[in-house]
Amino acid sequence: MMGLRFSLFPMQDEFLPLILHAVDGLDQFGVDVDVDEVSTCLIGEEPNLWEAVRVAFGRAVTGGDHVVLTATFSAGCPGEPEGDVCVPRAYDGPVGGEEGWSAEALALPARVSAQFALYPLGTDDYMAAIYGEIDRARRAGVEVTGRHFCTHLSGSGVAVFELLRAAFAATRSKAAHVVMTATISAKSPSLARQATQ
Repeated sequence: MMGLRFSLFPMQDEFLPLILHAVDGLDQFGVDVDVDEVSTCLIGEEPNLWEAVRVAFGRAVTGGDHVVLTATFSAGCPGEPEGDVCVPRAYDGPVGGEEGWSAEALALPARVSAQFALYPLGTDDYMAAIYGEIDRARRAGVEVTGRHFCTHLSGSGVAVFELLRAAFAATRSKAAHVVMTATISAKSPSLARQATQ
């Protein structure tokens, strides 16, 4: 069981319909969904959660121009929020891996940029876990750049989401409580500007 809280930022005037379409019906992927005026919270099993967030991002990008997703992933949190505990819905769909996911989960942009940071909590060897995932990213065929407070990734949407998923899963095997923050950007006009300079 893990959780994710994310916000979508379509950079256009008519942003509300894009956001509402992106989060509509995500519970069909076997996750509990809580939408408020700031963000959307998903609680569920690991493959289901990743499928749902990929679908939400893909929908927003398909319907818009420049879109940014900010997300906080968490697993193993010893505390519970106020209110009812989210209980995942029954789910008969795929159990993870792209071969079984919905077409929407595979409809990601050809190029995205992302910045992520890992926080393995409750372990003395946390820097080794973080450096290990940065090394994994370097071997995965995406562009990797060190930045202050995060690691920057550039590559296909599929490759970047798979890297984030692998980094989070591997870090969970080394720490009881793991948090990961990620910001993913697609169709940024600054990419076109950089290409012409």
